[in-house]
Amino acid sequence: MRNTISYSSEVLLVEGGTELKGSVRVSGSKNAALPIMFASMLTEETCRIRNVPDLLDVRNTCTLLKMLGVEIKREGESVALDGKGVRRWETPKEIVRRMRASILSMGPLLARFRRARVALPGGCSIGPRPIDQHLKFFSSAGASVLVKEGYVSLEIKKKKPVEFSFDIVTVTGTENALLYLSGVEGRSVLKNIALEPEVMDLVSVLTQMGARINVEGRTAVIEGRGELGGFEHRIIPDRIEAGTFMVAGAITGGEIVLEDVELSHMGAVVEKLEEAGISVEALKPSRVRVRRKGELKPLELKTSEYPGFPTDMQAQFMAMLDRKS
Repeated sequence: MRNTISYSSEVLLVEGGTELKGSVRVSGSKNAALPIMFASMLTEETCRIRNVPDLLDVRNTCTLLKMLGVEIKREGESVALDGKGVRRWETPKEIVRRMRASILSMGPLLARFRRARVALPGGCSIGPRPIDQHLKFFSSAGASVLVKEGYVSLEIKKKKPVEFSFDIVTVTGTENALLYLSGVEGRSVLKNIALEPEVMDLVSVLTQMGARINVEGRTAVIEGRGELGGFEHRIIPDRIEAGTFMVAGAITGGEIVLEDVELSHMGAVVEKLEEAGISVEALKPSRVRVRRKGELKPLELKTSEYPGFPTDMQAQFMAMLDRKS
């Protein structure tokens, strides 16, 4: 693909007007990588993760984990994490407020130390997102919860299994609960959980670490362990990045081949692309060709939790469909 891009700290200028053609490899999913990186605090064994994207949130997570005592070695897209040196159960404001995903430190810290003091998170360009479902879960698990001076303080006297139903479907709420319960001996039940591929990627890792997790519908049954082991895992492809490249090709009338893409995670997006008149052709299980077949057709979109149409693809589709007018 050829384009001209210049940038400074304040401006990103793109000179387009040409068809996008060529092939591009889809990165590993940031939203899968972050909770899996936090899972390294649940064990004193080494955890090895491949296909980790080099993004600001990933770097900030590495910084936070190092502050807590995790030893991290990175080579390219591979990251090795050793959590046996974790002794700190409080996360500092200066790093936590850079990213919303830092809230995922709550579950592992509470499971490991029976206490956690985590600064309220930031870093979401969409706007503020409440963490009440996280706190309701931890409260139901027997933890005392105190929100004061920009921090959430949690403490639990005895870890025990829990049965809990989320009021709404929440991705990070589900992940925090799974991280915590995997380190709690006994059988726990979570209802109305999120089913995003990134959540299932975390389930795969926690199972490899020794927890037993069975998901049926929106219910998960977790049999945790007091001591969890290390893991080796490859992060799933980023379905939002893949969808964004697909839309970019459609907008410009070009032809793009995506490498390392998982179409089974993109059902709703592919369905709407094809409805709009865009060909999505699987060349191989992880290789896809995308091209526009003619004029774009109008669409009706409604975002919803997975497996519905993702909110993070709404803006791209709006830009694509605006080209029709």
